Amino acid sequence: MSQSLQALHPSTTEYIDVNGSQVPWTFSTYDEEYNALRTFAGLFDHSPLGLLKVTGDVIPFLQRVLARDVEFMTPDNSLMSLILDDAGNPVDLVTIYMLDEYALVETGCGAVEATRQHLLAHAGTDVEIELLTGEWSVIGIEGPYSWGVVGEVIDRAITALPYEAVTAVQWQGEEIIFARSGFTGEYGYKVVGPVGVLGKLWEALSAHAQPVGYGVLETAMLEVRQPVLRIECERGRGVITAGMNWLIDTTKEEFVGREAVLEHFADPSTQRTIGLVSNGPIAEGAAVLAGDERIGEIAVAVRSPATDSWLALATVPPELASAGLELVASDGSSTTELRTLAAPYIVPASWTTPML
Repeated sequence: MSQSLQALHPSTTEYIDVNGSQVPWTFSTYDEEYNALRTFAGLFDHSPLGLLKVTGDVIPFLQRVLARDVEFMTPDNSLMSLILDDAGNPVDLVTIYMLDEYALVETGCGAVEATRQHLLAHAGTDVEIELLTGEWSVIGIEGPYSWGVVGEVIDRAITALPYEAVTAVQWQGEEIIFARSGFTGEYGYKVVGPVGVLGKLWEALSAHAQPVGYGVLETAMLEVRQPVLRIECERGRGVITAGMNWLIDTTKEEFVGREAVLEHFADPSTQRTIGLVSNGPIAEGAAVLAGDERIGEIAVAVRSPATDSWLALATVPPELASAGLELVASDGSSTTELRTLAAPYIVPASWTTPML
């Protein structure tokens, strides 16, 4: 993580290690941060995300290495996509920011070097890939009133950018890249730029918005069924099992991993992921039972303040991946009643909060 941004974190910040990157897990308390995100505005230090700059024959290259179709992607737009290896396994889940003369690739936490090496292996001589991590970084702001904070601190004119739009703007005499993008289902924005500029911007934004750690971020992502790759593809779970089908365009004629992932699509035995809710704690790795029959296991479980309950994801046979089923989780010593849900599991406030 950039030391410049980490130095601005409060002394109460707790960190976890994700693939060698120090990720801010909480800045204050889980409930305080969750409440800020879902009711007003939360500020994220996305320094653990990596950044790569791609120049040259960008579109044909990205079309080869991304699982989603970017053939007609234009400058000033962004897109989230999986990157797969030849066996159809996930290399990374990235966001592409397309600009006039280059593209930025935002990688997952601690994944920038593995992703860079994968892209270099498929780059040929038509593109150049430059590592920006350490010099450039990313901060985000999300929440039902994040637009108000952005308008106050940066520029009111950019708050109503269309979703996935990207533009270069001036802030205090410095150029930054501003995107309408996020992870939580709330109004969201990301700012990409040199670390020194983002440090000043972090201080300005934190006067109006609550810093929020990745503990709350991952809960909020689960609530609206945004994938957390590092968790959901553990223990050999593939991208189809994890429910990331929407991040793959199978109609594309060619991309790395296409044949393998099409086989997973077509295999009727490939398990699927379903959402669950419980009134009590659920142990990750616990067995999921239908009557006395084990049908799967809990992949991830979090406490959701919005629902005053626990939310979980479990892998189950495809014929059981439906909402409204009554199941049980068992960790060998206790059981917890479960009910399967359809996504999203909450309705974010931003969906009913107009920008003024």
